Amino acid sequence: MFWPLSGCCDTMNGYPTGDLKDSPMGVDEHQAALAPDHPSMTEQDANISVAEAPMLIPAPCANFENMRELMHPEYCIYDIDMYQADGLNGASLKHYYDFCNYPGMGLSVTTSSFPSWRKGKKTNSMAKVIPAVPYRLKGSRVFFFDDNINLHLGGGSDIEGIANLRDIETSEYVDFSAGQNGFTAHSIFRYTTVHQSTDYNNVLVQANILDAMTNPDYFQAIIGRFSKPDERLILFVDVNGTTMAEDTITVKSMAMVLMAEFFNFVDICPRPADAPLEIAWPGKPAVSVEKQQSLKSVVNKICNKDEAYYKAFWTLQNCEVFIQKLASQADLTWSRQETKAAVDPADFMLEFNRSHEEIINSPMQDGVPQSWLRCYAALAKGGHHVIMNSFGVDTYRVLKQIAPDSKQILQLTVNYALWSDKDKKLWNAQFEDKAS
Repeated sequence: MFWPLSGCCDTMNGYPTGDLKDSPMGVDEHQAALAPDHPSMTEQDANISVAEAPMLIPAPCANFENMRELMHPEYCIYDIDMYQADGLNGASLKHYYDFCNYPGMGLSVTTSSFPSWRKGKKTNSMAKVIPAVPYRLKGSRVFFFDDNINLHLGGGSDIEGIANLRDIETSEYVDFSAGQNGFTAHSIFRYTTVHQSTDYNNVLVQANILDAMTNPDYFQAIIGRFSKPDERLILFVDVNGTTMAEDTITVKSMAMVLMAEFFNFVDICPRPADAPLEIAWPGKPAVSVEKQQSLKSVVNKICNKDEAYYKAFWTLQNCEVFIQKLASQADLTWSRQETKAAVDPADFMLEFNRSHEEIINSPMQDGVPQSWLRCYAALAKGGHHVIMNSFGVDTYRVLKQIAPDSKQILQLTVNYALWSDKDKKLWNAQFEDKAS
């Protein structure tokens, strides 16, 4: 059964969601799923314990390497040999999907292989593996929420992106560009883009943490629109920028956190006559900007790992002056949008102030928006499988909000042997910290 949604309608915060005929379910059926007599999720619902029953070890794990004897025996850890010298391991893909679709699985973590992605020049072809389920195989629907899917660039294998969508029967890459393999594009809320397929039971969501922070039904509304009531959902979710605001550890002021997020969604585009563009800021050497990139990338270059300078940078006055200066030297556009609308500094600040006022009324828990906590509570009650999928060690901050005992969460690593010593050390440290 589908899970209850609250507060959803045909518009989201005043922004049309589009014709419901686009949904895999019919209009009447979809409206029934959103009926107001469904109970709403409360903050208490988000505190569901996943440790109430003994840990389930899905049978497909027998095809993975059991790391429990090698490290952290109090945790359940398996490694998947997903990438081999000649590319993706088709057998491992099938076993991975069987694991994801295994009855009774509710929450797990997959730490993907950053070295493989880097070797593939950070393109989709070697990114996070997402099983693509042909439409004729009924019963399950796969969602992937990530802020770095780059749907505005297309869904080809050679595109710089984060989604390695693979057919579970052929292991072939599935192009998720609009117009390919049944995929169509949909704009939802202010900044979110969705690609949904009629050939595959897959929905890819280029998530936006600003939308997630300012709309309490963000995740539930999207899932409700693009799924059927009788489907079991397999939900892959990223952490930073998707289910957690990136700068909530480094920067404590919510206004400053929000400004850092806004800088992530505006690109600076050097004009051909001026490239490369030299940008100087007080107290730091000038940096060179040769190609289009986010304002946050430019700030990171300027700060050059100076944490104190980075923390001090995000005052509203400083950022307003910064964006005004850059707008006088180059073209600024809203990133990750096909239209590439120009950014006016005054409009930027108006949009920032509006979002900040909304966020004040939608508090977060340690950087995790209520929209995700509510969604997870509903998914857990509905018996769906949530897979937190990241390249790093950031999953713990979200896990501790929804899983009181992290030792009850099954952990999968992808090609652990390929990881650098530094990455292994960081990843292992999270278990040691929790065990102490």
